[in-house]
Formats: sequence, structure tokens, C-alpha cells
Amino acid sequence: MTERTVRSVRKTVAALVLAALAGPACDDESENPAGVIGFAQEAQSVAENAGYVDLVVQRNGGTTGEVTVRVATQAGTAAAGADFEAVSMTLTWADGADAPATVRVPIRTDVLTEPAETFTVVLSDPTNGAVVGRATAVVTIADTPCTEIAEDITVDTTFPRGCYHVTDNITVTATVTAEAGATFVFDQDVGFYFDTPGVLRALGTAEAPVLFTGVEPIRGYWESLEFYNCARSQSVLDHVIIEYAGGDGACGGLMLDNGTRAAVRDSVLRHSAAYGACLGRDVQLEWARNTLTGNASGAADVSPNAAGQLDAASTYHGNDHDWVRLDADRGSPTVDQTWPAIDVEYRVAGRLWPTAHLTIAAGAELVFEQDAEIYLQSGAALTAVGTAASPIVFRGLEPTAGYWDGVELHGSNSVDNRFEYVTISGGGAEGTAWDANLRLGSTTRISVTNCTITNSAGWGVWVANTVTVNADLETANSFSANALGAVYREP
Repeated sequence: MTERTVRSVRKTVAALVLAALAGPACDDESENPAGVIGFAQEAQSVAENAGYVDLVVQRNGGTTGEVTVRVATQAGTAAAGADFEAVSMTLTWADGADAPATVRVPIRTDVLTEPAETFTVVLSDPTNGAVVGRATAVVTIADTPCTEIAEDITVDTTFPRGCYHVTDNITVTATVTAEAGATFVFDQDVGFYFDTPGVLRALGTAEAPVLFTGVEPIRGYWESLEFYNCARSQSVLDHVIIEYAGGDGACGGLMLDNGTRAAVRDSVLRHSAAYGACLGRDVQLEWARNTLTGNASGAADVSPNAAGQLDAASTYHGNDHDWVRLDADRGSPTVDQTWPAIDVEYRVAGRLWPTAHLTIAAGAELVFEQDAEIYLQSGAALTAVGTAASPIVFRGLEPTAGYWDGVELHGSNSVDNRFEYVTISGGGAEGTAWDANLRLGSTTRISVTNCTITNSAGWGVWVANTVTVNADLETANSFSANALGAVYREP
């Protein structure tokens, strides 16, 4: 064996000994037991009319412990709100989990002809020992042209996924079908007007809604989607977004009136210069899980006869005025119905005059404008049954005694007249001898228990001698600060 060979063998043996003493080689998990979090791709492209782009985030190299990472979009040549929707969120992986996560960024369509634009999505602030690997992903939005709509629609028409530029007021007297991902961009002061036998079937999905928007993201830039006399077939708005409408004197972004039949579900009505929606007295409505937010006048202007078709699962807050307005001039309840407890107040204007059985759900709040009232006569009934945890509230807009007239039942002899856990305050109008927060006249029948009746300019409760009311009225309820006293019973 040569001396060179001996030296080589000795080096090899020494290396093996050192390796044995050092133990097994370190792998990624032992170096980063919580893992390395990063984007699967550093760049992606998406068509402007695609609706959204999905970016995959991976956890590699270790799964020890629960870890989180922040995700946020950053504008580039593409602007948030105009070209894409800003996203800010936290991704979480449980201990032992390494399944990829998806970040979805909505992409917006406009009518401009423009070069490709980009924005960036950034990962930051990993927790519990995790580190960030590929921290950014650049998204390129490729421009797509819009198809112009400038003529009335008189034959059944389907609009597939894509961009449509509405350049004039369009009257629709046929069935329009808008497929998932269709985007309608309106010029200033124009809208869609559906009339007999017009029908809209806007069939979006959570991932690809149908969008109705303005050329500019400005409240009131365009008018509205309006439906009149559209009762022959039901229009359907599923996963629809209506935004930046309510211009040129329109009541709201969505207007349904004159017997129109419509289902509005899982939709967003936002950024109107007026109300999110306006619902007429005789609409036939399926309404479920909608969001009305960012609207200047309030969530909705609703005929009192249509209010029972709202649902408590929808969201009505986040507007300049957080209320659903009920104007008695637009018709009082004529059919049996229940007003749900929504997440904002009902704002009541005028004399609300139900001629059917009106039920107010536990937790509902009715706020009355000046001189407004509820008035029932024979054939009508009012059930307002709250709970100790969720009382029903009837109050004036201002906390002044007598600001509104109060609740009056005159000849309503129904066994359905029940008040339980109801607060009535600020009524009594002018404070005359017959004014009260709750006035019971003629042959009315009612049960009133566990109620709080306060701050009337007249009596707390005024009772005619022909009224049937629970004998413990005075002791079964709480009375305070009523100018003429708690209860007056006519001799």
C-alpha cells in the first residue's frame, strides 16, 4: 500500500469517526421544528374578469406546535378597491398540521383599457418559532375587454362570466340570466329597470358573485336595479353584490315594488348614496342572509307591510344611519306577520295602523319619530312578547316625554293581544287626560305583564271601563316618571 493510499484511508476513517460522534445529520425539522411558511409560487397571473385569484401558502420542514402567520395585500400599479379587494387575515396551522392554506383575493373588473397591473401579497409575523420563507407573491392582472349594453332587453338573454359595460338606461321585459362571475359596470346615472314580464336570474356563488357596480367607486354613481309589476315569475338574486348605486334620486341600490316577486339570498348591498334596498308594500319576498352596509340613508326603506319578510340572520349595520325605516305612508300591515329582531332599530314614521295580527319578536327595538304611533282597531292584534334577557323596546327618537303618541288599542278584542317584557317610554303626546304610553280603549282585550312603562307625558296606561285587562296590571309591571301617574282606569 502506498503512502498516499494510507493517508487517504486515514482521512476516510477520521471522517467516519467524526460523523459517528456528531450523531445523525440535522434535517429541516430539527432546525425549524415549527416549520417554514411561504408561498408556493412567487408570481401568478389572473384575468381581470376571473373574479378572484387563489394563492397557496405552505408549511414545510416542521409541524411542532400551533403556528400562525399574517397575510396582507399591498397595492402596486393595481389599486385596492379599484382593481382588487384588499385582504388582511391570519392563517393558522394546528400542532402536527401541514396542509396547504389558500388565500383568496377578489379581483375587480373595470371598463378601462389598460396595461397589465400588479399587486403583492405579503406574509409576516409568524408565531411560535415558525419562520417565513417565500414571503411575497406578485399577482399580475391582465386586462379583459367589456361587452357594451346600450339597448333595451326584450328577448331572453344570458350573460356568461365576463364584463358588461352598461352605457344607457336599460328597460328589461324578458328574462335576463347572469351567470356566476358576471360583472355589470354602469355609467353615471344609468340603471336596469325591470317591468312586466321582466325577470332577473343572477346566479352567483360565494367564490364568483354576480357584481353590479359603477365605473367609478363613488356612492350614487349609477342609479339602481328597479323592479315594478314583476309578479309573473320570481326573480332570483343569489350571491349578488350591488354597490355604488342610489344616484339620480333613486331610493336605493335595489328597488322592489308593485307586487314584484323576488328571492334575495346571500347578497351584499353596499355603498349606496341612499338606502341599500327599498321594498314596497306588496312585494312577495324571500330574503335570507344578506348584508346591507355602507349605505348613506340606512340599511333599507321598507313598507311596514313587507317588514315581516326580513330575516334576523341578515346584517343591517355599518351604515351612516343604522336603521331599517318603516314609513306608515307606504302602507301598514294588512297580513299576519312577525317583525324579527334585527341588529339595528326599526325607525317608525307616521301612524302605524295594522289591520292584521302583528307580532314583534323578542329583542326588537322600535324607535318612533315625532308624533308617530301604533294604532289598532277591531280585527287587528298585537303580540309583543320579549324575555328578561331580550326585551322589546318601544321608544321615541328623542328621550322627551310625549315625543311620540304611544300605543293605542281601540276595540281590539283578540286573545293575541299580549305585552310581556316590553319597555314603552316617551309617549303620551300632549299629556292630556287621556294620553298615555299605552292607551286601551273601547272593548279591547289584552294582557300586560313584566313591562316597564316610563316617561309618558300623560299616564303610563289609560284603561277604558269596557277593557278586559289582567287585574294585576298595576303590580305586574314597573311604572316610573309618568307625568299624570302610573295607571288611569275609567270609572
